[in-house]
Amino acid sequence: MSSDLTFSITQKEIDALADEIKKNYTEAQLAQGGAASKFCEVWPPVKEGLTVLKDVLAVVKLPGVALFASAAIAVVLAAGDATSKALCKK
Repeated sequence: MSSDLTFSITQKEIDALADEIKKNYTEAQLAQGGAASKFCEVWPPVKEGLTVLKDVLAVVKLPGVALFASAAIAVVLAAGDATSKALCKK
């Protein structure tokens, strides 16, 4: 397996996921607070930490780990950004 593989998620894909989240999360659920409210509170520092971890993995180049961990982090960042766009007031 080549170590120069890259993984990317487009803004269009993130926007599509945000639209799906909006369609499936009701205003009543948002009004109740709970998980959505907590997510909106913690996402910014979580995103920052994940971004730093992804950057560290890119520099450290752990054989066999960095590639898969970076891809997994990219998926979590994309899902988090889509969820933030769908549920959090800016």
